Amino acid sequence: MARYPLNLPVQLKKEAEQRAASQGVSLNQFVMWAVAEKVGALRQHLDDPAFPRITYRRGAAGVPTPVLRGTGIRVQTIVVAARQWKLTPEQVADEYGLTEFQVKEALAFYTAHQAEIDAKMEAEQKLEQEKPEMPTLIHLTTTTETKADAQTIASTLVEKRLATCVQVIGPITSTYRWQGKVETAEEWLCVIKSRQDLYDALEAAILELHPYDVPELLVTPVTGGSESYLDWLDGELRTS
Repeated sequence: MARYPLNLPVQLKKEAEQRAASQGVSLNQFVMWAVAEKVGALRQHLDDPAFPRITYRRGAAGVPTPVLRGTGIRVQTIVVAARQWKLTPEQVADEYGLTEFQVKEALAFYTAHQAEIDAKMEAEQKLEQEKPEMPTLIHLTTTTETKADAQTIASTLVEKRLATCVQVIGPITSTYRWQGKVETAEEWLCVIKSRQDLYDALEAAILELHPYDVPELLVTPVTGGSESYLDWLDGELRTS
């Protein structure tokens, strides 16, 4: 994101930095939002009487955003559906449970206020790009013949901070082909919660402890979850 020189008084800059930090945005982003809000208020006193079904609502960051009155659906949401998804007004209305008239008014509002709405959409995109990438957390599974072996692996990995949590599940029944024969065995499953960059160390530690010649080692990326839980998982792991 482009940076602009800010010659703010010391106390004003300090307060602005504190407010920006409390909202999880950069100082430049906060200043841009503040200016956009002030200019918008001075220019049109927010609601435009030419579009009675459109009103402004302040989001979590305090920035006024045009929405369809009584629905909370942002005008820019309608614009994206119509322009990027190439939906007709009738299709947009069906998608969001609106009337076609509401959709057409939202699009007309966008035409009248395009610079303002485009600026907000661009600011949101830049803010999204500024967010730090989440670490790649993983589930690694392996199976053992006995509960004792599984517990040894679990304890060792957690003690070494190669895993935040290892769940031992069992007994389970596994049916598999081994050396040309179909086998069935009782096993114990280890579900290991870790991070991708620790995989090599994880594999080495498991192979050192594992009694099997060819142990199961399967990785599944964690693609989402509770933010606080994911933060805990990552925070208890050692750095790579």
